[in-house]
Amino acid sequence: MNRRNFLQSVAVFSWAVICGKNAFAQKDVSETVKTEVEDLINLENIKKIEKSILSVGLREFNFFVQFFSIEQTEKNYSSLVVSKIKELQKEFQFSQKSQDGVLGSSTLRNLYLGYYIKNKEKLSEDQIQRIRIYEEMLWYEKKPGALYQKLDVFSHMTYFWKDAGWNLKGTYINEKISWKIPEEIPEKINKILIFKHENKKILAFYIAGKLYLATFVSPGLLAHKTPKLKTKWKTKPDLYHTSSEYPEAAKKKNGKKWWAIMPYAVHIDGPIWFHGSDGNIDGNPQSHGCIRTPLFYIKEIFEKVKELGIENVSIDTTAIY
Repeated sequence: MNRRNFLQSVAVFSWAVICGKNAFAQKDVSETVKTEVEDLINLENIKKIEKSILSVGLREFNFFVQFFSIEQTEKNYSSLVVSKIKELQKEFQFSQKSQDGVLGSSTLRNLYLGYYIKNKEKLSEDQIQRIRIYEEMLWYEKKPGALYQKLDVFSHMTYFWKDAGWNLKGTYINEKISWKIPEEIPEKINKILIFKHENKKILAFYIAGKLYLATFVSPGLLAHKTPKLKTKWKTKPDLYHTSSEYPEAAKKKNGKKWWAIMPYAVHIDGPIWFHGSDGNIDGNPQSHGCIRTPLFYIKEIFEKVKELGIENVSIDTTAIY
């Protein structure tokens, strides 16, 4: 091979090597970009899942995953979950873009009414109770001046309470606070005790001296303290009570006053009641004096007090603050 042919061969080989390197480099860049995009999408989906759990609770979220047979071992698990939520939201004609792909309370309500209610055999007792409460609360729409639209039965914080754990199996006793409360009281009576533990307010309902129900509650703020007293009820429980005692709670709508609702209200004293609430119940004072109680628990208190008779249940709030 002469010198000219040799140099030409070297040039061709060098160009091929350079082109090959560029091709590999482009491939590496493409793969890197693809991986970064996938990571961003996965991160966004994980955030949507976290929002879902915060909104409806871990228990409802896990049930949703199981109901639609989404395997948690799948590599693209978060994508499958979010895709399913979006698919259902499209079916429900859901229009809140800020909640797109998030299992919020509005989507959960549609799930219950469109899917879960037809499969009651798969539901737990507290899920069936949620359906009962939802159906009962619809009556508020017929009560003049009732601010029913604010009661979100499918919100985790309204139905249970913020950071709620599981109940001990087959009970109304929340596992997160069960160890803080005596299982029995000396008197073999029906009694509701409200007391504080580490500055959180707890309601304990004893029937014949044995603990029957326990949950965090939110009593009156320091400016509107719930009274400390020992008493028995003088007024019958009111399923569809409204807070006409507090004019500042009224909202004006279409030129009329609308009152905050107090479902499953059980009377304490004067204008003070135990009742369900649309607020965030977390064990801290939040009300004008009433004791806000999560819907899951207040319905059972309401039913039990009616069953036992108001004259047969005592209340003790002396240790509330």
